[in-house]
Amino acid sequence: MLSRVPMPATSGDTLRNLALLRAARSVASRLDVVALPQTSDPGAAQGRGALAGLVDELVVTGEPMERYLRSPVQRARSVLGRPYHQAVGRSRPLRRAVAGQLAAGGYDVVVAAQLHVIGAVPAAWRARTVFDTHNVETARTAAFLAHRRGVYRVAAAPVVAGVRRLERAMVRDCAVTLACSDHDADQLRALAPGAEVRVLPNGADVPPRLKEQRPAGRTVLWLASLSSSANVDSLAHLVDDVLPHLPDDVVVQVAGSGAGPDAAAVLARAGDRVSFLGEVPDARTAMLGADLLLVPLRVGSGTRLKVLEAFAVGLPVVATPKAVEGLLVEPGTHAALAQDPRAFAAEVDRLLASVELRRQLAGAARDLVERTASWDAIAPSFRAALADVTSDG
Repeated sequence: MLSRVPMPATSGDTLRNLALLRAARSVASRLDVVALPQTSDPGAAQGRGALAGLVDELVVTGEPMERYLRSPVQRARSVLGRPYHQAVGRSRPLRRAVAGQLAAGGYDVVVAAQLHVIGAVPAAWRARTVFDTHNVETARTAAFLAHRRGVYRVAAAPVVAGVRRLERAMVRDCAVTLACSDHDADQLRALAPGAEVRVLPNGADVPPRLKEQRPAGRTVLWLASLSSSANVDSLAHLVDDVLPHLPDDVVVQVAGSGAGPDAAAVLARAGDRVSFLGEVPDARTAMLGADLLLVPLRVGSGTRLKVLEAFAVGLPVVATPKAVEGLLVEPGTHAALAQDPRAFAAEVDRLLASVELRRQLAGAARDLVERTASWDAIAPSFRAALADVTSDG
């Protein structure tokens, strides 16, 4: 069960989901997927062609996740203690699709990716469910609201309390819960003592060669799903706080899908200082056309798959410490890290001025992914979780 069809795989959640589908395919006699669409365009393929050789049946239902999350009614309900995640998981189309598949019989295990969709899993099936969290939503929601002003901050306590209740119940009830890092796993175990929580880190497919570093390159890339509140905050931090300190000749590209009113407002403030690419069909292609990846994240949980993807292809990264939380990154060796906006911009300028520094960072980062974060090395742990739930059932 997925909160969006994993093709095209251009965001962290779709990249992880696609990698784990491939891992499951190698051991599953039948693999079916129920997912929300990536777009509301009725003519869109919704990944059917790309996934045809990977899954046996793809059921696409409901509206894109962002439609549910941006509903004014649902936002009001969240203040009353009903988490906005339930707008997705308890939506009628998703619940009906999941119930219909399960009623057909023949399944040994359910995998629910993210808190948004797990509400559609019937209670009787949770003892046979692997819950792949992606993030600790309680922590992510609290951190995001702490950065907001006005009504958001006033409403923070009941909203966070509602998310905490939902997340605790799902972690407690599911057979196995997967966390992206030791840090996330510790938070989930504290949230639901006694629950079976395992670490399944994010990873990347490692291509045979590193990208070439352009001696005169001056293009930087910000790449993320614009449906995520944490990513919109990151973009706002880049535009409002970092961009004023970057040299005028630096070309700033922004790529991302699902842009709502908040993201549109940020892009409007940037004006022609930023080139908005919209949704790109392939994240790696966008990375190959840039000289640096910028990840000025301030809030969030889990680990950033786009950082690992950049490491794998050889694109040097400038990031905040938050952006590499949970990764085995040594500052200055694998990535340039800075919290202060002026310092962040200074790191960007320093790396763009030196192709040799970029080559050093890219080489060390690629080596880190090969040693610790390739999907080939991670997949067996996911297959073991599936096998454990199947044998227990």
